[in-house]
Amino acid sequence: MISIVITSYNRRNIVSDAIESALSGIRTTGFNEVILVDDCSTDGTLDYIRQAFSGAIADGQLKLTSTPHNLGVTGAKNTGYSLAKGPWVGFLDSDDTLLQDQVTPAAALLSSNPGIPIAFFRCQDLAGHLIGTYFSEPQWLDIARYVRNTSYGEALTFINKAVVPQPPYIDWLRGYEGLGCLRIIRDSGPALLSPICLRLYNQVLETRLSTLKGGLLKRLPLLAKGHRLVLKEFGNYLSPTRRFRLYLVATIYAFVGSIESRRFIP
Repeated sequence: MISIVITSYNRRNIVSDAIESALSGIRTTGFNEVILVDDCSTDGTLDYIRQAFSGAIADGQLKLTSTPHNLGVTGAKNTGYSLAKGPWVGFLDSDDTLLQDQVTPAAALLSSNPGIPIAFFRCQDLAGHLIGTYFSEPQWLDIARYVRNTSYGEALTFINKAVVPQPPYIDWLRGYEGLGCLRIIRDSGPALLSPICLRLYNQVLETRLSTLKGGLLKRLPLLAKGHRLVLKEFGNYLSPTRRFRLYLVATIYAFVGSIESRRFIP
């Protein structure tokens, strides 16, 4: 029982590839549903998907839902998590796809670890290169290791709803999923970092949240708040030097973000 949640905002032109890759997982292995959460798009995404995937919707393989207003990525992911049958819920970005030859071993790994709270799978870029540190064997990430290294590179996250029944992320941060993962690891035990490369990660799309065109400058105040929450809750796991660096970055983000926000005040 594995659910794939795809969140999308004005990605009508590319989200169908993500949906199709997740539906292919249903056809070949244990994925039981794909949930598309449309975050109040204005480009007709839902109408397009209803027509393009009418068969999968009729079969119950693809479920569509929308938010009443734009919540941001963490709010949209929480919406999908609440609807998922689970127990394992994976989050696929609307501009990424699953690597089909790794779906079966990934599903087997999840099925054989019913008691862990989080599993991370590796990602590769469009050129086929691993994003992050290479490990040949699975790694266990306790709170100290995760707060220092996160998932050692870009990762595809699966959360065990049987262990974590409540939505895992902080809505109002509109991103910063790592803080939610930190709290889960603290409360429920270490995460499993698998060497299986399951996600094809699109690093070149100009509208990603980490790019200027995708609204990075507007997000800086929220990133600053996220950094400060990490320092408050998990700073004791960091060295003094790392704590100072994180504090400095948060201060810079807050300052630049305040300047950017004033540009839009009439």
